[in-house]
Amino acid sequence: MAKLTYTKHSPGPWRIEVESCGTTTICTDDDLIAELPRSDPDNVNAANARLISAAPEMLAALIDAENAMFRALEDHKFDSPADSAAVIDTLVIVRAAIAKATKGE
Repeated sequence: MAKLTYTKHSPGPWRIEVESCGTTTICTDDDLIAELPRSDPDNVNAANARLISAAPEMLAALIDAENAMFRALEDHKFDSPADSAAVIDTLVIVRAAIAKATKGE
């Protein structure tokens, strides 16, 4: 199995700021990452902001998990073929999530 390569993004941490006008922004010290509108009739902006701001840490965790699963498969560290198959299935899901985050797919 070949390892994935990754594109760059603004480094974390990303933080949430609520502007005086009510707009919620996700930013770093140097970059504006996202701006959520003031209008929030379903009250989802706070949840969306938390999810967006956690993206760098979640991507890093997925990459670490992918590497750990890859090493375990290479080292044959499973008691049964079913365990190995479950890890392969999970690795496919993890790699798809990483690809979506890093390649816009």
